[in-house]
Amino acid sequence: MSVANDKVKEQLKKCEGIHKSIDQQTNTLAALVLTTSKEQSTAPKSVQSSRIALQQVEEDDSDDVVYTNHFPCSFARDLTFYQYDVIVEEYHKKQNKYINISSREKRRQFVSDILLAKTIHPTAVCWYDEGSCMYSTTNFKDKLPIIYEKEEQGYQRRLTIKSLSATSGTNDLDQSSIRIIETLIKQVLKEQFKAIGSVFYRWDEEPDQDGLYDLLTGFKQAMCLTESGPTLNVDITITRFYPHLDLLTFIWERLLQNKSPFHGWLSDRQYDQIGNRLKDVEVTTIQSDHQNKYVLTGYFSDNLPENTFIERQGNLLDYYKHLGFELRYPKLYCLKAYRLGNPQNIVDLPIELCCLEEWQQVKEDENTKPIPAPSVSKRYHSILAAIRYCNFHDDDLCKEIQLEIYCEKMMAIPYETLRKPQIILSRQSGFTNPVSIDNMGFIYLTDCQQQNVRQVQEKLLNNFYDAAKRQRMKLPEYPDEYEIFADRNLENRLRNRLSELKNKQCQFILCLENCRNLKIHELFKQIAYNEFGLATQCANFTKVQRISNLRSYCDKLLKSVNTKLSGENKQIAQLQTFIKTMFIGADVQHPKNNYSGELPSIAAVVASMNSECTLTNQRVSRQWPINEIQYSLSELEELTYSLCHTDQRIDSRLSESIPSVLHLADAAASKARQLFDSSTRPPNAIQAEILRVHEDMQDTPHMF
Repeated sequence: MSVANDKVKEQLKKCEGIHKSIDQQTNTLAALVLTTSKEQSTAPKSVQSSRIALQQVEEDDSDDVVYTNHFPCSFARDLTFYQYDVIVEEYHKKQNKYINISSREKRRQFVSDILLAKTIHPTAVCWYDEGSCMYSTTNFKDKLPIIYEKEEQGYQRRLTIKSLSATSGTNDLDQSSIRIIETLIKQVLKEQFKAIGSVFYRWDEEPDQDGLYDLLTGFKQAMCLTESGPTLNVDITITRFYPHLDLLTFIWERLLQNKSPFHGWLSDRQYDQIGNRLKDVEVTTIQSDHQNKYVLTGYFSDNLPENTFIERQGNLLDYYKHLGFELRYPKLYCLKAYRLGNPQNIVDLPIELCCLEEWQQVKEDENTKPIPAPSVSKRYHSILAAIRYCNFHDDDLCKEIQLEIYCEKMMAIPYETLRKPQIILSRQSGFTNPVSIDNMGFIYLTDCQQQNVRQVQEKLLNNFYDAAKRQRMKLPEYPDEYEIFADRNLENRLRNRLSELKNKQCQFILCLENCRNLKIHELFKQIAYNEFGLATQCANFTKVQRISNLRSYCDKLLKSVNTKLSGENKQIAQLQTFIKTMFIGADVQHPKNNYSGELPSIAAVVASMNSECTLTNQRVSRQWPINEIQYSLSELEELTYSLCHTDQRIDSRLSESIPSVLHLADAAASKARQLFDSSTRPPNAIQAEILRVHEDMQDTPHMF
């Protein structure tokens, strides 16, 4: 953004420290988002949903202002943090030994009770990360190891503080000390809010009804280290929950949308209507005082309670009457369910004795309607309300480090929106700088027999050459054609053919893929890029076969090819400004994801007025599998920077976004996942590494 008037320039000088903070947060891919009143109405919903800052929220502020959800923090000076390695175990009689407690919540509760009672040390203030680390401002290294055993709920549990593993402090803040402080804040907030994962919800919040479900607004927090000092980043998230209702009330009033009182029975059509909606829903039962949790299967019993028998207990009516719960609605079929964690043992539960489990999130899929993003004003006030509701003053942990968070208002940055940039086209309406291809390969890669193959091949080649003519892009009269069948000898076949093409000084390979095995595509890409440094573009056989008019399809293929070979599809007019300009990129969310942000895309923007900064060494990230592919900020920084560049394929439908298009970077990152090493990580191997590809592929803007 640039600032053009003198008044805003003066405000910029006052906010110099804030700019330093933003620079650092941008570099670490932290959340900083901008908005204007004009942009708000025209921006796509997926972009609006990721915005945190607001414009002209304060009524007495007439200037355009960006607000960021980072709140400055301060701590006591000369504090030292001592990090201890700990282990929390439970004694198992059958195995006659202590075993690590797998439940995070059980570990937290056990250790929290010990710390609250000051059992470990009479004066030390300690906090626990719920894993294998404990922190304190007291050094009790000379007392280690400390072992504390306690019987709790019939289980013998043990905490062992093994050793002092690291130290850090507040005089020289680094990522380690910031992480320790962030852990402290999380433990403080868990005593004040309902915590689900990393999201905090107020206990007394009134939910908004969203059809069948309730919507609750929670918040996430993260401590960030910036050049101008530490900040606490707070963002809100909106989540669907099942209402805390009796199951019968939920079925009658929410699922079936009846306003009249329940009449005691349901029709066959109504059972069918609610069955799928109840599958995998967790409930508790009145007769167990809501202690036993069950999972519904979505199916109902074959018989009514009076004809459903329990071994040596009579029918269900007699069984529950004996327990003191006479069924009021004997004409209701029971729900089939199982105890949580024991899906093999199916039981029949009367609907009227079930309640929906409290704080139960709705399981969503791609067909679930996304939660709409809140208005800018609501988001602004929700973030401020969330941080102001936090009590950072009375807790002993906060007092120990003298934590202060300045949350009276959000940090403000003056700004002015730049005019829409001009897109420069070539005079012939083709690419502004088409690459001339003298040698080109065409490979048909398949693992199955197919009829009319040659017909489909010619269809693709003819349309691809026609697209090249329209864009004034020179292609050889005939490509070098090969057909490769995927068998056990596929790797050798690929290397032989690609070696031939490399020796013929082939610049580019068009590959028509007809493979059921997706790993064949990955293998082809890896060998072509990494071993031979050959640019490739793959087309899908089924799409080419089914699409009647391939003009648009081949136009897109050609744009990708020209970009991969460092050509230019369109040009952007130079930004005319005498003021230093910073472009700020943000993550994106797919529309199918709900607003909770649980499934963010991997995306980033790398931008600069210096065009050399937008060329990157093309690299492949290999990460050893850890359940799912996940990254820390530092790992994301390496991966996304190598994937992003000034996009040269911008067309009018993308609103001429400058300098990079977010979803294209996201697409590159998604495709890059296929190149990750899927083998098992060797012992002592680093978690992730960056590998350079073939030297011929370096310093070229390239999309996978």
